[in-house]
Amino acid sequence: MKKTLLLTLCGLAALTSTAFAAGNPVGGTVRLGLFRPNDGDTRDVTADSWFGFGLDYKLRDVQFGNSPMKYSYMISLDYLNKSADFGSLSGDMRTMPILFNVVASMDNGFYYMAGAGVAFTRFSGLVLTAPEARGTSSVVTENRTKFAYQVGVGYNLPGQTPLSIDLRYMGNGDKELSGFGLFLGYKF
Repeated sequence: MKKTLLLTLCGLAALTSTAFAAGNPVGGTVRLGLFRPNDGDTRDVTADSWFGFGLDYKLRDVQFGNSPMKYSYMISLDYLNKSADFGSLSGDMRTMPILFNVVASMDNGFYYMAGAGVAFTRFSGLVLTAPEARGTSSVVTENRTKFAYQVGVGYNLPGQTPLSIDLRYMGNGDKELSGFGLFLGYKF
């Protein structure tokens, strides 16, 4: 696992440094929205929807041949969090994926994205130690670092408004934390 993390971080650093070397950063987006995990057990313990916050930072525009689409490199950072409450048990699940993305934009306002990187995840809370140990529990905290990815589609609202809306499938090495996110963004 440590080798996978190291290789992922090295690859992300190489791609990011190449994008930075080729030009100046050209903008960002702050996003707020909801995330819905695919895993039914996770939704049973936490809730159907989690709070989601994200930052996208456009590194530079790029051109691939004579394509009518406009391409750019982007770094995204998301924070997805939900407190769990299941009867007498409570806790917290959160993940923070950091991804390098390629974004393809069209003149009609639609854009598509795909990215990969690493997610830092934390599970913490009160859990039962074992069924035979009735009445006992312990506080458990577990930190994980896993491969993460996303694919998505979005739309820049027309006119001079700096708002966008996007739908992303956010994949995570922990299946409990893979799912769909719907976000409203403000571009700056």
